[in-house]
Amino acid sequence: MLSLLSRVPQIITNFRNQSTGQLAFFTFLLSFLGVVARLGTVLLETDDFLYQLQFILSVILNGIIVLQFILYWNNKASSSVNDVKGGNTNYSKSTKSKASEATGAKSPSKKREKIE
Repeated sequence: MLSLLSRVPQIITNFRNQSTGQLAFFTFLLSFLGVVARLGTVLLETDDFLYQLQFILSVILNGIIVLQFILYWNNKASSSVNDVKGGNTNYSKSTKSKASEATGAKSPSKKREKIE
């Protein structure tokens, strides 16, 4: 049941980023195929609907992630986890120099300008 709950945030993150980032396709493919096989045995062996439902949902959620891999295969990650949480990890040269000015640190480029 925990694996079901872990898939929903991953699906949402992949959708927002339009990328699967650095997730391992093979891992999710094996997980999907394993759950499909397990669902087959559960459907044949038991009539308990709630027991079957967890495997049905697991096949659906794992299938969505595998589908996202196919859809977003060539997409680069548009943002990182910190960007989604509101942090900024894309530092430009101007941001670095502003940060160093705020801390009082001198940048190497300024030293070179003075030497030349």
